Amino acid sequence: MTIELATQEDLETILAWLAAEAAAGNPTFHGNRNLIAKGQEESELYALREAGEVVAFALGKPGEIAIQETRPDQRGKGYGRTLAQWGIDRARIADIVVIEGECSPPTSLDFWKSMGFREMRPRYGYNPWVYLTLSKPLPVPPGKLVEVLIRIFDQDHLYYDNVPVAIEHRPSAAQDAHGVIHLAERIVIYVPDLPMGHNVSLEIVVNGERLFFDKAKRSQAAAFGVMRDAGYEFYIDRIFTNA
Repeated sequence: MTIELATQEDLETILAWLAAEAAAGNPTFHGNRNLIAKGQEESELYALREAGEVVAFALGKPGEIAIQETRPDQRGKGYGRTLAQWGIDRARIADIVVIEGECSPPTSLDFWKSMGFREMRPRYGYNPWVYLTLSKPLPVPPGKLVEVLIRIFDQDHLYYDNVPVAIEHRPSAAQDAHGVIHLAERIVIYVPDLPMGHNVSLEIVVNGERLFFDKAKRSQAAAFGVMRDAGYEFYIDRIFTNA
């Protein structure tokens, strides 16, 4: 079994089975055939092959759930799960920290939940949406152990006491001789159901002292170590106490 960039021949195979599904009146991505063809041109279409035969495909950049389908006569053999896990691993390699996607058809929701995704408020449309945060363990050099608390929330928590914290993290951490605090795990700064126009915000507390309490997009957040991935989601691996 291999997963590789789809060739022109693979594309023709994929479009043929999508056309056959459409002709049979079954749910299909045939309506997205131009998008799929464009993906092949732009090296964003991947084919899963078994014994040299295309049995499933996925379209999208790392960290995207754009389109994924298994050929109808090959379903129930685990190819969809293999392709989905490949997509998750691909996102990790690209240092993506959040994967979001629309469940089309809606019946695919249970599948994505089985892969560890959680349901979220739809970004648009009427289909369910899901997300997955991708933390990872980090090396911690020898140093002074410190207590770290990172709280993540909607920006309204900055101004109103009745707005709850979405999630809080207490990672193991050590401070090196230069004052840099190394976290034992990557902390993803993300709230899935933020109201439109709102910003994710956070609080950083070290040994009981608040270092930061503001929106993650602030330049001061970057000075303390907050970073963004290729999808513009925030995360933090280290805390720079001299910011």
